[in-house]
Amino acid sequence: PGGNVIRTLPAGTYEIAISSGAAEGGSYQLALRDLSAATPLVLDTTTTVNLDPGNGHKAFSFTWPGGSAPVQIEANNTGGPRAYWRLIGPNGEVYTQQRADVTDFQATLGAAGTYYLLYDGQIESSAPTSATVKVRRTTVSSAAMALDTTVSGQLAGVGDSNSHVFTVTGTRRIMLDNLTARTDLRVTISGQGGALYSQVMFYSDGDYRGDAAVLVLGPGTYSVTVTGEGRATGDYAFALHDLDAAPVLVPGA
Repeated sequence: PGGNVIRTLPAGTYEIAISSGAAEGGSYQLALRDLSAATPLVLDTTTTVNLDPGNGHKAFSFTWPGGSAPVQIEANNTGGPRAYWRLIGPNGEVYTQQRADVTDFQATLGAAGTYYLLYDGQIESSAPTSATVKVRRTTVSSAAMALDTTVSGQLAGVGDSNSHVFTVTGTRRIMLDNLTARTDLRVTISGQGGALYSQVMFYSDGDYRGDAAVLVLGPGTYSVTVTGEGRATGDYAFALHDLDAAPVLVPGA
């Protein structure tokens, strides 16, 4: 049958049958790969992949500890025709298939176990090709914050996210004061019902903010989460101001 080409085979004898619906015959080539012989990958380490001929195959494996932190896979085509890669789970499930020169991949894998990263060149091209790949377990942090206080933080690695949590006991009018001039970091304010506001930090404040500048929040717990766009990392700062605690201006005083 078609579908997933990854199979777990018990001991025994197997047969591969090749057939053609055409009247004439033809030549073919194929190979069966034993994933238990895959090259181990070290998490957070860049590995170079060389395929020569370029329509060859390379299998890697890595041990995933499980948990809710997402996996981040960074792949780059560094020479020759583009290659493709697939992420295979411990039970043979295919998480994704992507070109090595397009986008990174981030997802929550969940189950602990051995995962496989399979690199394949284009079948029609034998020209050598090369790529680099890095697999990392992202950091998801959460810490309490206070209103009317500058909050500083850092995204240390690609795919990391930092959440800053605060609680209001009554209805409050809150304004975000962005202190980071970067278009590649995003700030998201969320409550129990999901995201209330999300924007890249550069456009979330001052002259660039064209949406409602004030959030009216009811009693509850909220979070301000900072993430990177693409492969962005680095420092950031912001403050949430409680407008109901602002000094009172007396007209004419």
